[in-house]
Amino acid sequence: MEHASKAMTGPVQLACFFIGSALCGIDINAIQEMNRQLEMTRVPQAPAYVLGIMNLRGRIVTIIDLGRKLGLA
Repeated sequence: MEHASKAMTGPVQLACFFIGSALCGIDINAIQEMNRQLEMTRVPQAPAYVLGIMNLRGRIVTIIDLGRKLGLA
């Protein structure tokens, strides 16, 4: 993780969200895009935490439920 190795030198802006009941945050500089307009395709026999896949500007991206993956949901 590139950002984790850098020393903190000032205030950091975080995007905060819940995963299950755990309050989490991520440095806003690490966020590439947020998009709620997801049209995804389900993947048969995928693990329960894999919600599906989508085409994001020509790249196939796997959509996961992080709460399920981490056992928090």
